[in-house]
Amino acid sequence: MLQRNALVLFLGLLGCGGKAVIDGTLGAGGLGGGTSTSSTTSSASGGAGGCDAASHTIDIADFNVSCTVASDCIPVFIGNFCSSCRCPFAAINVADQTKYDAEKQIKEAGAPPFTCGCPVAQPTCAQGKCAVQVP
Repeated sequence: MLQRNALVLFLGLLGCGGKAVIDGTLGAGGLGGGTSTSSTTSSASGGAGGCDAASHTIDIADFNVSCTVASDCIPVFIGNFCSSCRCPFAAINVADQTKYDAEKQIKEAGAPPFTCGCPVAQPTCAQGKCAVQVP
C-alpha cells in the first residue's frame, strides 16, 4: 500500500508541474528495480499545471514608485502570477498604470485563476515612495 501511495504522490507532483525523483525499488510489477534513479520534470507550458515563475513575475523595479502625495499612487500586485493569491500589497505611480496593465496582461496569460479574497489596500506616499496600508 505504501508503494502505491508513493506512485500516486509521484504522479500528482508531475501533474502540478513539479519535479519528482524516485530512488529504490517498487517491487514486482512496479516502476523499477534495484538501485536505479528516475527523474522526470514536466514542461512549463502554461496553464494551472505548468506555470513557471520566470515568465509570470512582475518586478517592482520596472515601475516608477516615486510620489509626493498618496493620490500619485495606485495599489498593484507585484510578484509571481502563478500564485493563486495576488493581493495588491505594493503601489506604483499612477503614471505607470498603463505600463503595469500591459505587463499584467502578459504575465497573467497561462497562470492559474485568482482564487483568494484580498483586503482593501489604501495607497499612501511614504518618504517619497508609493506604498499601501491595509486596515
